Amino acid sequence: MPGQRSIVLVSPGFLALTQDMEQDMMEIVDGAARSGVVINTLDAGGLYAGGVAGRVGDPVFDSAEAQARSDVMAEFASGTGGVFFHNNNNLDEGFRRTADAPEFVYVLGFSPQKLDGRFHKLKVTLNAAGRFDVQARRGYYAFKPTTAN
Repeated sequence: MPGQRSIVLVSPGFLALTQDMEQDMMEIVDGAARSGVVINTLDAGGLYAGGVAGRVGDPVFDSAEAQARSDVMAEFASGTGGVFFHNNNNLDEGFRRTADAPEFVYVLGFSPQKLDGRFHKLKVTLNAAGRFDVQARRGYYAFKPTTAN
């Protein structure tokens, strides 16, 4: 159906520990982007303060794991042009930012010529820097075409 669709994903994050998990994550991002679905994410872990560490259970180790979990949430948002609300304990503000529709929407598109299965960076800039916020995918995976059997 026509129209803009968005998902608000609220979670303390996920770990993508294997190559298969990372591939699954990229396929979700690609499928959402192709379908015009924006994934906004809210890191329910809030603000994390770390300390000195050296083993599991110590604050810095836990901080590194929290960052790894947060990276997946960031990838869902940036890969679909969504908002990633993190490092903040104000969940009311987080829900407002992730649920609000953008005031203005411009859709840019292109057809990649090289389907090599690799990630390619994208950069969107405005001449009126500072007056507006840009939400855009940071890149795309040029998935190789699958052969029909």
